[in-house]
Amino acid sequence: MAYSKKNLLKAIAVFMFVLAGSGLIIWFIFLNFLESTKTAYEDARLNLMELEQKAGLRNELRDEFSKVSGKADTIKSSFLTQEGTLGFIEGMESLAASTQTDYEVKVAQEIRDPETSKITAINFNINIAGTHIGLLQFLRGVKEDLPYLTQVTNIVIDRNSPDVLKTTLTIKVFMQ
Repeated sequence: MAYSKKNLLKAIAVFMFVLAGSGLIIWFIFLNFLESTKTAYEDARLNLMELEQKAGLRNELRDEFSKVSGKADTIKSSFLTQEGTLGFIEGMESLAASTQTDYEVKVAQEIRDPETSKITAINFNINIAGTHIGLLQFLRGVKEDLPYLTQVTNIVIDRNSPDVLKTTLTIKVFMQ
């Protein structure tokens, strides 16, 4: 079979067209494969980063737990028990005596958890009369000398005379 120049050019054109079409089809299939592989790779990288972060966090939590677990008794003893309430009041009375302030507990109000009805804290409303220094020493003593977790939630200071301050304060003491 003899090919004429025109037929040869047609055959080459068809061959090139088929080759280009096949190349494009293969390219798009390969591109699709690359895209799905890229997405899978990125997802795997993200998962790896999350796992590394969780592993680091787990190690940090383990270290923190080991630090805190040794202090569990100290933390537990920082909360007032119902049996220790009288001791707390006596501690405040001795603190008032050592700071030369007059001290009076007006009201002790229980704060309960609405779900369990368990006492979570007690608010002590207290009247104190004394000098500026005595008042500061009393407040410092409540925070530093008494072994319980406390929070001064309200304080009102009035001057009775140039040297005497009359103070009404509310101290919240957290319970076990």
